[in-house]
Amino acid sequence: MFLSLLLSLALTGSNDAPMHSLQTSPGAIPAPIALHMAGTEQERAIAKTIRQFAQAGDKRDVALLDLVMHATGSMHYQDDKGVQNLDAVTFRKLLSDGIIGGSPRTVTMGAMAVDGDLASVKARFVGDAATFEHFFSLLLVEDRWVIVGIIVRMTPRG
Repeated sequence: MFLSLLLSLALTGSNDAPMHSLQTSPGAIPAPIALHMAGTEQERAIAKTIRQFAQAGDKRDVALLDLVMHATGSMHYQDDKGVQNLDAVTFRKLLSDGIIGGSPRTVTMGAMAVDGDLASVKARFVGDAATFEHFFSLLLVEDRWVIVGIIVRMTPRG
């Protein structure tokens, strides 16, 4: 069920912790307080990776997706059939074929933890069709943060 909803909706994540919002509309300039702007250099770099992931979906920009999501990365979700896995190759194809993505979303950052070359981030992406709550796992690879895993819950809106 989740995959069919994901395929029929534009990519667009809920958190009880305080969060900062950023509209990722084309040409939007982030507010100075958005996305851990006052954090460490590493936290800002990680937040930028999450922003770029959202922008890749908003614009169906596969080249940007390739910069921020590792080729062996994957997305996991649960539907009525159990836990499902969407690998990076399939995700990329759905995006490039215009099956998913293509509409602006608001990105809200939640908790972030960094330990050396490992990081985790909770983030919410809200669009017109759905809200997605993401738990991202990232690795520092060759001096840049890349997403290697995503656990996501989708809630249709409306």
